[in-house]
Amino acid sequence: LKIDFRSIQTPSQIELALSDLELRMKTILTNETFVQDNSLKVEESLKDVNKLINFSKKNKNKITISDADQKFADMFEGYFTLESNVSKLEETLNLLLSEINLRVNLDISITEEHSKLLIHPKFARIKNQNLQFEDLTTPEKIFFVIIMQLSIKMLQKSKTIFFSNAFIPDSYNKRGSIFRTIRKLAQSFERNSFFNDYTFVFIISNLELKKPIENIKIIKIKDSD
Repeated sequence: LKIDFRSIQTPSQIELALSDLELRMKTILTNETFVQDNSLKVEESLKDVNKLINFSKKNKNKITISDADQKFADMFEGYFTLESNVSKLEETLNLLLSEINLRVNLDISITEEHSKLLIHPKFARIKNQNLQFEDLTTPEKIFFVIIMQLSIKMLQKSKTIFFSNAFIPDSYNKRGSIFRTIRKLAQSFERNSFFNDYTFVFIISNLELKKPIENIKIIKIKDSD
């Protein structure tokens, strides 16, 4: 079951929509030609709209919400927050994925038993759409795994972002792909002002860096004997 949370409106969104509707109706009323040509339609529409607006204004402080309803409302507020965070995560990921000509779309779904929320990444290249993670090349998978970790930490309001290859699966712990990813990320960090407020620290262990990386300060730490 997939849910489009954007189709569900909060009370504040509904109130804003009503205010916008009221403003537009006032604008229509000032258009004499329109009113004269559509007088019967305008009159009937105004009656319905005024009833809705007046009811909303008179009763907005009288409506009581039960505990069950409040829990339901809180649940949807949580969904809105989740959808907003996933949207921000997707935006950051795509900013970095542009370095390797990929895009990702993060779909939110809920299991049939309504016990889990899942996020499904769908990828696209310039010529190939609807790719799954398994369809990516190994370097692309490693790039995505690294930027996913970085993006989640950025979403958590961290200003200093740490990454270590010690915390990724062995199958993605490939020296060449990891250092190529860091090189591409360094270029992206340099070009995009979005990253100016962040400091990125890459802690790489047991992998030898054979070529220096531009715009990266490298500190080598050796085990003491």
